[in-house]
Amino acid sequence: MSGEAGLGHEARSGLGLDAEAGRELGVGPSARSELGLDPQAGREVRLGPEARRELDREYSPSSLVDDVSVFLDRYAADSARARATLTVHRDLRCGPLPEQRFDYFPAPGEGAPLFVFVHGGYWQELSKAEAAFAARDFVAAGISFAALGYGLAPAYGMRQLTAAAVDSLHWICAHRASLPGAPAAVHLGGHSAGAHLVASALLDAEVWRRAGLSPAGTIASATLLSGVYDLELLRHTYVNDALGMDTAEARECSPLRRLPEAEPSPAGAAPPQSAPPPRGTALPPLIVARGERETGEFARQQAEFTRRARLAGAAVTDLVVADRHHFDLPLDLARPGTVLGAEVLRGMCSTGPVGVDSGADGGDAGSGAPLADGTLVP
Repeated sequence: MSGEAGLGHEARSGLGLDAEAGRELGVGPSARSELGLDPQAGREVRLGPEARRELDREYSPSSLVDDVSVFLDRYAADSARARATLTVHRDLRCGPLPEQRFDYFPAPGEGAPLFVFVHGGYWQELSKAEAAFAARDFVAAGISFAALGYGLAPAYGMRQLTAAAVDSLHWICAHRASLPGAPAAVHLGGHSAGAHLVASALLDAEVWRRAGLSPAGTIASATLLSGVYDLELLRHTYVNDALGMDTAEARECSPLRRLPEAEPSPAGAAPPQSAPPPRGTALPPLIVARGERETGEFARQQAEFTRRARLAGAAVTDLVVADRHHFDLPLDLARPGTVLGAEVLRGMCSTGPVGVDSGADGGDAGSGAPLADGTLVP
């Protein structure tokens, strides 16, 4: 199947997608009967087998590579090499759940920037043990690196695991001064499901409001790789077998739905479909990237997230990297000779210290302290 094909016209119509732009997410009322949905209440009964198979293919990035295990093994081997050759502080605690831990690879000296990476695996596979593959490249560039762990399905539902991952990212930002080397700025990055979790952290207005902070004032930049930003179609696929999301949970946990759909209307005109995000969610600079060889649905998700993030006022670098696919793109994260690596390093070097909102002058950044067992506590 071509990486740019996307859903067929008939399937897109059946799923309630705009036939031209593909912007309306969800299932249109006229299609519910054909798709096996209750036409009155909209309760899901069962997708028709053809629609399910097509969606499964579109949300299966491994369908476009010969052997995905080659890349998963590479993540694990490069991560193990990083732990064997770099200074690393392992299993640092960043929340109350046992999975809220991260491995921290400090760059030499004080005040280096920190890149926090959130792994993929469709919220049900992999761990921080396979997420340190880029640590050596970052540290060689003078940038500290952290690989974040989080709870997975089916032990945790989407609401739980998203909330915990968001909480962990906020904790690291707020307590960065307590880490060895006291990073001056925090940059976030995530791949696939990890990109969803990073985007969720950026757009969780309530968390930022409670902390009295904003993403742009706390996070220097964010890199989102091959992400899924709206979960409504995904929940009709095999991915949801472990997650068990219903319509309400899929929509609540979709960062795309927290971004505006249209430009604000001029005075006297009809209001836009959704309002811009609250002021507290002003976004930092974003790199939103995918491989050229990805399915049409991953291409569509990126295009729509990029469009709406720009409507929200974010500075977005939109990358489609030639000769890369879903699984080899992350390996370029901090490699200066690659399209992605050069852009990530350029963006980090051009961004000064950010996060005075949460620094020692008034936040919690200095309130944690390393303990003898290697954990950190607030």
